[in-house]
Amino acid sequence: MTMTKEEYREMRSQSGLSMEKLAAKLGIAWRTIWRREKGENAITLEAELAIKEIVRREKAIQKKEKAE
Repeated sequence: MTMTKEEYREMRSQSGLSMEKLAAKLGIAWRTIWRREKGENAITLEAELAIKEIVRREKAIQKKEKAE
């Protein structure tokens, strides 16, 4: 089962990324993020894996910045 729109939104929100910043990192339009979070676009397995990787990287960066 793929990620729900609520899980997608929560994951983005917890990472501290705006729709615009996430979209830039994914190389897509911010409206695509908005549509996924509203349930207008399906969240494919590819989209799910991409956001998970971006969030993982963002958390690592934030952790590193806190340690410095």
